[in-house]
Amino acid sequence: MEKESPNGPKPNSAWFAKKLAHWQDRLGLGGWLIGHKIVRGKKIYDEERKITTLGRVTHHYPSAQAVIEFMRPDDLEVEDWIFNYSAKYETIYEVALVHELLHLLFVPIVDLDWSEGMKADEERIVETVARVLVLGRVGN
Repeated sequence: MEKESPNGPKPNSAWFAKKLAHWQDRLGLGGWLIGHKIVRGKKIYDEERKITTLGRVTHHYPSAQAVIEFMRPDDLEVEDWIFNYSAKYETIYEVALVHELLHLLFVPIVDLDWSEGMKADEERIVETVARVLVLGRVGN
C-alpha cells in the first residue's frame, strides 16, 4: 500500500466531478455544460506564458459548453506551486477549479484583444477571488 503524502490524498475523477458540481452551482454557472479531464502535466502548456499550468478551461460561449483540463495529480510537485509546502492536494486543485470557473464568469466581459498587461491583471484577479472563495483569504 502506498504511503499517504503529507499533502493528503490525491484527487480522482469522482472528486473533480463532485467539486465541479458544487462550484458550478455556487457560482451560478448552472446553464453551462462543463466537463473535466485529467491529463498529463506536459499537455497543459500555456504557449503565451511559456509555463505548464495546473488547469485550463476551453469553452464555446454561444453554446455554454466548456471543458476544464487538470494536470494529473501524480505529475504535480506541490513545491512548484505558489502554495506553501503544507498545502493539501485537494486544496490546490479546488482553488484551480474555482479559478477556471471564474474565467467562464468573465467570458462575456473579456475582450479578446486585451493587452498582455490586461491579461495578467485578469489572471491576478481570478486567482485572488478563487483563493478568497476556497480559502477565505488571499494568502496561503
